[in-house]
Parts: sequence; structure tokens; C-alpha cells
Amino acid sequence: MKIQLLIILVPLLIGTMLACYGQPITVNFDGKKLLFPVSIKEASTLYQLSFTPPGYYFRNDQNSKMVVYIDYHPEDYNNERQSKEALYDRQVVSYVFTYDTMSTSPDSIKRKVEQLCHCKLSFQADSLSADKDAGYSQKSALSKLLPQAGQHSYAIASISEDVVVGFREKPNYEGKTIPEVRFFYGQSPAQIRKGMMQY
Repeated sequence: MKIQLLIILVPLLIGTMLACYGQPITVNFDGKKLLFPVSIKEASTLYQLSFTPPGYYFRNDQNSKMVVYIDYHPEDYNNERQSKEALYDRQVVSYVFTYDTMSTSPDSIKRKVEQLCHCKLSFQADSLSADKDAGYSQKSALSKLLPQAGQHSYAIASISEDVVVGFREKPNYEGKTIPEVRFFYGQSPAQIRKGMMQY
């Protein structure tokens, strides 16, 4: 009886443990296989990332740029000359793609995201303007330089239980907008909103 109970309980316990940590997932987007979860060390090798200290991991392609983000801690910035290996044990929480508008239209990127999530993107308005978000009041002067004072729309959609994709036309201080796609892994709604508002 005890053996039979163990045979039943062990697979259930393993399944519960895996659910707590999230299932491994691969997302195919724009010719790249994005892995979740993945460490910075693995991502650096897989995507041949460049590095700028203290913790900026990126890859420049012909018409796009990919930046890889981790959950940064304040001490990560203590050594501005640290090696790229210093954060290798950390997990990737976000991949961010920005595109050259001279060769890539925002609509074509939007369609790629919709094909990926098998849905029609639904946009919501947000802003970094001090009038809209008091938490960013220190950027009020800079927000005036952005198109529509930083007011912009973005859309998010679930890819899996742990992965969310976001799309927007990101405003910049040159008065232009840049197509941007963000993938979030294991992030809260507040973290996702913050990511979609970053400049």
C-alpha cells in the first residue's frame, strides 16, 4: 500500500515543483530562438552578445538590436569595470528588440507579434509625463522633448503562463518612434508596465 501511494505521490510532487519554477519554453521570433529560463552565461554564448560594463548585454544586427535584461540589484553597479562574467549566474528576465525604421515598418513588426501570440493586439495608453505618473516627476523636463510628451500606446499578450510579449512604437528624444518588442519572463504586471514605459 505504501509503495503504491509513493508511486502516485512522487510524480505529483515533481509536477508541483516544476510548476513552481516554471516550465522551460522556447519562443521563435524574428529568426531567433528565445529560451526561458536561461542564464546570462548561456545567453551570451547562444546569441553572441556584446557587453558594456557594468551590466549591459546586447547584440547589434543589420536592422535590429537585441538587449538582454536581468533583475538587477543595486550592487551590480558598484564596479563600473567589472567583467562580463561577473553576472553570468543571473537569469534573463527580458529580451528587448528595437528596429531601424528606415528598413523595417512598425506594422510589419506588429504583424509578427500577432502571428506569434495568435491574437489581435489590443493597445492601452500610458505615459512617462509627470502629469500622468507622479513616480516619474523627475523626468518632467525630459518628457516634454518626447513625441506627445511621452504619451504612447502599447499592447501586451501572453505567450505562456510565464512569458508575456509587449509591442509599442517607442518615443525617443529626437521626436521619432522606434518599433520595440519586449519579452518578459516571470514578471509581475507592475514590472511589465515599467518595462513598457522605459526609455
